[in-house]
Amino acid sequence: MLRLRTLTVAAATVLLTACTATTPTRPDSAAAASTETPAEKAEPAAAPEASAPDEDQAGSGEAAAQPGTDATGSPKQIYYTENEYTQMTACVGLADAAMHTAIRKRSGMELDDAKNIYRSRPHPDEHMAIVEQVYADTVGNVWDYTVRQFQQCSALQAQVPPERLQLASYCMQRQMIGDLTYSFKASGRPISDAYGYFAKFTSPVVKQIIDAVYATDAAKDEVKTQLWTSCMTPITG
Repeated sequence: MLRLRTLTVAAATVLLTACTATTPTRPDSAAAASTETPAEKAEPAAAPEASAPDEDQAGSGEAAAQPGTDATGSPKQIYYTENEYTQMTACVGLADAAMHTAIRKRSGMELDDAKNIYRSRPHPDEHMAIVEQVYADTVGNVWDYTVRQFQQCSALQAQVPPERLQLASYCMQRQMIGDLTYSFKASGRPISDAYGYFAKFTSPVVKQIIDAVYATDAAKDEVKTQLWTSCMTPITG
């Protein structure tokens, strides 16, 4: 049975409260417009080939938790430092570029065309290097490839060892679901298409995220950011 990656039985208690999808808030009037290209609106082209382990098969990420308090002074478990969270947030953006590039590669887009998408965006050299790496790699399973890119980046840049990346990987996949769901919505496709696309995932959180994306008029980047931050903030301190 396929589920969202990296859940553990002990972590489920945290995720029920910290990682339950809610309708993303609408950005204020000064928020920047989405930079989504027509090509991205056409994505995704194929259903995710998720091979996520069951909860019981995941490792023991909860061992790294430290006691702390939230904004109200209530106790909470802290899995990541503020610096780790900041660095991993940057890795989410890089993994996002890897995912969309892998989808474009699979659809037959030429390397130069894939690189051109990022030439006028922030940090073009960094993103075009990712594009070149994706085209050089044998990707196979796009979903798993994207998660690995996030984990490798987090281990290198945030210095978070693999055994502590389970919850962060789960939170990152929330924004992946929001990202791809937004593409369905932006293309004018019915919500049933999004349900069908993610049918291999059995977690009820997936449907919650899809419903939230279709219910909000927030911009794509706002949706993705909230899905990541709302999951990570309660376990960071």
